[in-house]
Amino acid sequence: MRLQSIYDRKVIAALQQAQYEAMRALNGVTEAGVGSRVRDAQIRMALSAISQVLVTLFRSVGAITEAGMEEARIEALATSFDWDDVLLSKVYTHRADREAMKASLMETGRYNLEAMLRHVTTKRISLSRQVYQSGALAHRWVENTISSALARGASPAELAREVKAFIDPNTPGGASYAAKRLSRTEINGAYHAVAITTNEDKPWLVGMQWFNSKSHPERDECNAYAEVDHGLGIGVFPTTMVPGKPHPQCLCYVAPELKPQKQFVEEFHAGLYDAWLAAHYGV
Repeated sequence: MRLQSIYDRKVIAALQQAQYEAMRALNGVTEAGVGSRVRDAQIRMALSAISQVLVTLFRSVGAITEAGMEEARIEALATSFDWDDVLLSKVYTHRADREAMKASLMETGRYNLEAMLRHVTTKRISLSRQVYQSGALAHRWVENTISSALARGASPAELAREVKAFIDPNTPGGASYAAKRLSRTEINGAYHAVAITTNEDKPWLVGMQWFNSKSHPERDECNAYAEVDHGLGIGVFPTTMVPGKPHPQCLCYVAPELKPQKQFVEEFHAGLYDAWLAAHYGV
C-alpha cells in the first residue's frame, strides 16, 4: 500500500532521531581516567536520558500512526466509492450526481474509527495502550542492558553499540521492530476495518475478495483466506463474514466483488436499492 510506505519513512525518521538523541546521552560517559563509581553514575544518568528518549520515540510513533490510520480511513472510504462508481455510473450518468454521493459517503464515514476496528477485531488493544506498552518494554530493555553493562564492566563504547543497535532502523528486532510493527499493524488494520464496515450491507455486492500481499515468505492464514470458497468465488467472503487481520504487519487487503452490471441495472430500476441509497446517499 502506497500509504504504508509513506508512514514507514516517517517512523524511520523518528527512529533515526531517537538514535541520535541516545548517542548524545552516552557521549558524556567517560571512557577512561575516572573511578568506577563516577563512571557508574555517568552510565545511570545516561540510562535516565535514554529511557526518556524511548518514551518520546514511541509517543512520536503513536502520533505518526494515528495520522496514518486517519488517512487510511479516508483512503478506504474513497476507494470503496470508486468501486461503487463502476456500477453507479450506469444509472447516474451525470458525474456531479456521483460526486455528491461520494461527498455524502465521506462525511457519514466520519464515525468512530476505533468502533470500526473493534467491530472487526474483537480483542483489540487501543493505540494509546499499545504505545504505553511499547515504551514500557523499551524502558525495561534499557534498564537490563545498563545493569548488565555495569555488572560486567563494559566500556561506554560497548554500551553505545548495544543501544545504537537496539534503536537502529536497519537492525532487526529491538525498538525499531516494535515501532514499525505498531505502525504497519494499526494503519493496515484501520484500512481493513473501514473497507469491511463500509461495504458490509451494500446490496449490489456479491462479497469481499481477499487479496494476498507479496510480503509472505511462507504460507500462513492469509493463503487460506485467499483460497477459501464460500460458493461466491475463490477467496470471496460474504460481506458479513470477512475476517480481520490474522497476524501483525499483515499487508493483505480486501476489495468488493460486484454483481454483474446487467443485474445491477435491472435491480436498480426494480427499486431494490432505493431504501439503501436513500439511507446512505440521500437519493
